[in-house]
Amino acid sequence: NEDLSKMIDLIEEKVNEEEYTSLDVAAAFLYAAMGENSQIGNELDYAMRYYGMPHPYIAIIYHRDAYVVKDDSDVRITFDSNIRYKTEELFSAFGGEGEGILPEEKIIMEIKTEGAMPLWLAHLLDEMRIFPTSFSKYGRAYLNELEKKLRGNKNECFV
Repeated sequence: NEDLSKMIDLIEEKVNEEEYTSLDVAAAFLYAAMGENSQIGNELDYAMRYYGMPHPYIAIIYHRDAYVVKDDSDVRITFDSNIRYKTEELFSAFGGEGEGILPEEKIIMEIKTEGAMPLWLAHLLDEMRIFPTSFSKYGRAYLNELEKKLRGNKNECFV
C-alpha cells in the first residue's frame, strides 16, 4: 500500500526530530491503512474533534508462546499465560506486576488458520474435549476495573 509506505517514511523522519507516543504512531498507521476520506477515517476525525485525543487506559501484559504447524504454515497456535493488566505506568509494560485477569493456572490457547481448520486438528481438539469460546483480555480487564469503581463509589463510572 503506497499510502502506508509514505506514512512509515513520515513517521521515521518525525521520530528523529521529536518524540512520539505509541498512540500517535498507532493512529498514523490506522489513518494510512484506511486511506483518505474513508468512512471510518471521517468518524474518527469527528470523534477526536468532539472528545479530544484519546489516551490509553489499560495495558495488557502476558507471556505468549507461539507455534506454527511444521507441515501446514497456515495453522498458528498461541498459548497466553500470566495474563494481567495495569492502569498506571502503561508505557512501562514490562515493569510492575499488574492485576491478574485469570487465575495463574489458566492458559488461553488461540488457533489461527487462513481457511478452514485442518481435519486432523479438529479431530484432536474434539478428542481432547476442547471447544471454541470467546474471550477478550481487554474486555475482562475493563469489567474488573468497572466492578472496582462501582464497589468503591456507586456514583462513579468511566467510559
